[in-house]
Amino acid sequence: MADIQSEESAWIARTPGMPDAARTWLGGLDDRLAAADRRADVILGTPVLSPAAIVRLGRLVADTAPRLGPALLSRDGDAIIAALSQLAIRGGPTYVKLGQLIATTRGLVPDAVTDAFAGCRDAVPPASSAAIASTLRRSGVLDALQSWDRQPIASASVAQVHAAVLNDGTDVVIKVRRPGIVGLVASDAAYLLPALQFAESRDERLRVANLSGTVELMLRLFAQECDLVLEATSAVQLALAFEKAGVNVHVPAPIPGLVTKRV
Repeated sequence: MADIQSEESAWIARTPGMPDAARTWLGGLDDRLAAADRRADVILGTPVLSPAAIVRLGRLVADTAPRLGPALLSRDGDAIIAALSQLAIRGGPTYVKLGQLIATTRGLVPDAVTDAFAGCRDAVPPASSAAIASTLRRSGVLDALQSWDRQPIASASVAQVHAAVLNDGTDVVIKVRRPGIVGLVASDAAYLLPALQFAESRDERLRVANLSGTVELMLRLFAQECDLVLEATSAVQLALAFEKAGVNVHVPAPIPGLVTKRV
């Protein structure tokens, strides 16, 4: 059915190479989702005493303690929120995701809390331009670019976006996955989930809140989100759905041949 729709789609027809690319992406969707499930199982199965998890936790404690420790001792609520929001923004994809979740709870928690975590949506410190260039090169995309802006348009938990120009002069936006984030998230999962499960075993309110279940779901969604071919597939699905419904919504087209798991 997806093949028939894609062949009749005006949106598909506008982009050279898109009919074959869309057919490939849609046809491989189940396999990529299964691969994402396996990736999630690996992340969730990371041993708590793995060397990477221990090093990771040590660095987070060292970075956060100077601000969070005094705030906790003085019971200064505003300072505690500020320290935790900085941990979320600077702590890597797992904590950025948690910060994004908190930022969406306006009306359930005080506005001062959601406002403090608002930067987790798109103001996360970007990866270095050298690291992004390395990812573009390894993905085979760099050679297709006439130029790209080293300063990102926006930077979030999984990826950041840069303005660029293709060799044929076409203006595009490239979305690049942050280097090393899968291993980083696995290291966080190793200690974060057991800590939440232990806390829930000791407190009925935490058990009802099911924070560990929320984090596990978040990590399973992350395992899908870090495959940008799935995002290109979603763009095709959205465009076909809007077109079929007669809804006039512009969906930017992925460039066939320049879509990889990381770019």
